[in-house]
Amino acid sequence: MPTNPYTSASISGYNSSPPPDDGSTGADNTLKWSFHKDKLADPVKTLAEAVNTNVLAAFGKTINTDSAEDNAHAGGISYTPATFTIATGAITPTRVNVVLAAESGTADTLDTMATASMSDGGVVVLSVDTGDTITINDAEGSAGQIHLNNSIDLALSGNDFLAVIRDGADWYELYRSVALTNLPTTLTAEQATTSGSTITFSSIPTGVKWIDILFDGVSSDGTASYDVQLGDAGGLETSGYTSSSIAVDTSPATRTSTSGFAVASESAAIALSGIMHLRLQDSAGFTWVASHTLYSADTQAVIGGGTKSLTAELTQLALTTSDTLDAGAISIQYGR
Repeated sequence: MPTNPYTSASISGYNSSPPPDDGSTGADNTLKWSFHKDKLADPVKTLAEAVNTNVLAAFGKTINTDSAEDNAHAGGISYTPATFTIATGAITPTRVNVVLAAESGTADTLDTMATASMSDGGVVVLSVDTGDTITINDAEGSAGQIHLNNSIDLALSGNDFLAVIRDGADWYELYRSVALTNLPTTLTAEQATTSGSTITFSSIPTGVKWIDILFDGVSSDGTASYDVQLGDAGGLETSGYTSSSIAVDTSPATRTSTSGFAVASESAAIALSGIMHLRLQDSAGFTWVASHTLYSADTQAVIGGGTKSLTAELTQLALTTSDTLDAGAISIQYGR
């Protein structure tokens, strides 16, 4: 917690043994400089000098201009940047303006920041050393962990910065400025669609507001269409969808579905490539809307859309069909 940097000064020896004031004359009240300066002038001068010294020291700490400017971080202002090298995923910030440096090499992660040098409600602005890339891990570790607004780890490089505020034992994001290349999106590893009838993507973090499903030559051994099913912690939901899809050609094949977001297909071994967009339409009701535009290997366009309300936050999804998948791959990309 911050303390008052000013130290009070006190006077000593001032008129400690005053001469008699009864009109008498004698050695005690003889006017002599060497005698009375100890009772008047020197103590006043000493006090004034001490006050001046202590005011300067306190002022220096308040605006952090003295040689120990770090010690005023708890209650003062320190805009001058200082570099802090990460040690085992942690730093102890003693400045408002913190430049992060990798422990070794040019890449590192920051899991926690100690809070002892900052008052509750204090703000720290994090940037990175030239040439380094530092990943801020979301809610990693124990005390001093950093909670990001979107619950997704954030990579900082170049002129990026992140402002966090201390709240109790942890830090919480206030705002950020990052290059477009560092926006918090996640692209999963692709899964082959060459066997089985269902491909599931689990462990999608809560708070996700958009998901793109990326089809690359997905096909099956039959003519059945596909469903994309959404799920929460309770599992995939197989009912309550409103959706339709159409494979556009001279004889369009249309399909509606209540068991998932429909993706139309009208012949076997026809590979589908393209994107299905999922967007959170209502966070309170966990309602998602979908649209898709795919290219079929037999030169058809497959388009469609739909809506579905979950019972809790989305954490998983799956592509499923009643046939057997025999070619291609699929991945998802998501963010907030």
